[in-house]
Amino acid sequence: MSSHHIVRDEQEPALLVLDLQSFATEMLGLLLEWSPTVMCGEVGFEQLVQRGIKVDVAIVSESFVESNQEALSLQSPIVVIPSEAKSVLGVGLNHLKRGDHRSVNIVSEVSPESVFHDLEHDSHGLDVTIWKGNERHTRVSKGRFQKWLPKGAIFRSYGLAKNTEITVVQLDENPTVLAHEAWITVAKEGIVRLSSRENSFIYVEQMG
Repeated sequence: MSSHHIVRDEQEPALLVLDLQSFATEMLGLLLEWSPTVMCGEVGFEQLVQRGIKVDVAIVSESFVESNQEALSLQSPIVVIPSEAKSVLGVGLNHLKRGDHRSVNIVSEVSPESVFHDLEHDSHGLDVTIWKGNERHTRVSKGRFQKWLPKGAIFRSYGLAKNTEITVVQLDENPTVLAHEAWITVAKEGIVRLSSRENSFIYVEQMG
């Protein structure tokens, strides 16, 4: 797969790759469809290069730069930001914010819940969606969310605070409170509404 970046719009979500180990090629293709800014750390850089995908921003250590000068030069033009592995997420989001990006898709093998906890007090003002395996985790920041879903779609939701209650309404059915790990299968296509008294919660949808 290759990604040729011709036209960019900072209103489109950027792509920050932390780890692609179990991420399907088809899913990655969808995230690359609108030619986003592609960012990564050291692990993500090697995985993207192996898949033939152009890297725009590499957040890597100085030793990595010294050992991979040729591979980095082949990605030119590329922005290289010296940083340690543990700070890739924060450095990447800060770079996007300074570049007037509004949102970002993050691909990671780490638990999305733990990543959202890390970002709870500092997401740099970006709308963040985390992809892991075949799941898409979207942060709902205003306590309410609704989406049209087809019959058979599978979703769940959870709060970052303990004992967060999330109410789900499907069509004309009575409201139900969603348990933290419970998956719901949509019985009939239509609008699904979720709400919580908390300021934010996470909506999770299986994508395949």
